[in-house]
Amino acid sequence: MKFRVLISFVLIGLLAFAAGLGTVAYFTSTATSTDNTFTAGTLNIASPGTISSSLPVGNIFPGWESGTKTVTVSNTGSLDFKYRISVAALTGNRLYDGVTPLQVSVNGGDFKDMSKLGYVELGTIAAQGTGTFTIAFKLPVTADNAYQGATGTFQFVFDATQTNNTGWNQ
Repeated sequence: MKFRVLISFVLIGLLAFAAGLGTVAYFTSTATSTDNTFTAGTLNIASPGTISSSLPVGNIFPGWESGTKTVTVSNTGSLDFKYRISVAALTGNRLYDGVTPLQVSVNGGDFKDMSKLGYVELGTIAAQGTGTFTIAFKLPVTADNAYQGATGTFQFVFDATQTNNTGWNQ
């Protein structure tokens, strides 16, 4: 019987020890990080203004070429960007969508019909920096009498996106 009592005390002691392990206290501390401010950058392409203002674009004729105009574009944002140019669609204008329409060359590339320019990538500009590109125009020598007196006002569209954007539509 003493053996049973001894076993009982041992079991009670083990249970008390195990119960005590679950109630052991540890010191803890919590800190809060405050004033964490995140600011999104800005991407802003400054308009290069009217390209034709310093090019002789009046009184054009078949075989006419404008010469090259250097255009400056400014990045007034806080992020570097890549940029491109296109021409806004203009239908019903002979100089834009005629058989032998006005043509444009960007950065010394081949002359293309204004309506077929598509997008021409112009490079990158650092934040608060400037970039330049060249543009030239011509009316093909094959333009006929149907172009006499024709006038066209064109809008060039400049798109910009972050330099780390792998595409343009993201």
